[in-house]
Amino acid sequence: MSMQYNLEKAEDTPAQRAVGRLRVYRFVSIGLALILIAAGIWFCTSVSVASQRALRNAKSLRIALKMLAIEEYSNGGTVFDPSQPDGLIEGGAGKLSELSDAPGRLTLTGWDKVNSDALSFTYQEGSCIVFFRKETEDAALKESAPDETDGSDEPEDEAAARDNSEWEVYLYLRVTDFS
Repeated sequence: MSMQYNLEKAEDTPAQRAVGRLRVYRFVSIGLALILIAAGIWFCTSVSVASQRALRNAKSLRIALKMLAIEEYSNGGTVFDPSQPDGLIEGGAGKLSELSDAPGRLTLTGWDKVNSDALSFTYQEGSCIVFFRKETEDAALKESAPDETDGSDEPEDEAAARDNSEWEVYLYLRVTDFS
């Protein structure tokens, strides 16, 4: 049994060349689409992870800020110093970084002297900015007061004990204009 192979080159017609180019274009297009999709997924995932980490660090900074406020209150002072660019007393940023291990920068923008607690602050870590704003107790109590029409039987103490604060996380992109 003898096998013969046709080693002659098939006819090279313009139609066959067009089909070959079309296959190459499809391969390149699919490859570029896959690369763009993978880059989009990577970008969205990294932004999500970075924003969650920034929010977690901002929340730990808020707890550290409460501890520092208690320490300063026991010494007869306060943590808030509106004359400083970051709103903290001198050396306050260093103490906060020791207490929380958060790598970002905190700017205290509002302080409740009566309760010795932060009313608002911003925290920037990498490309994320976290805004914290605590509602005043009067507005929070009015908002959370049980309404007779909704049938809520929540005691007033529990309504007052809820943490009525708002956290917002934004992606900070620097846009450079070279004009």
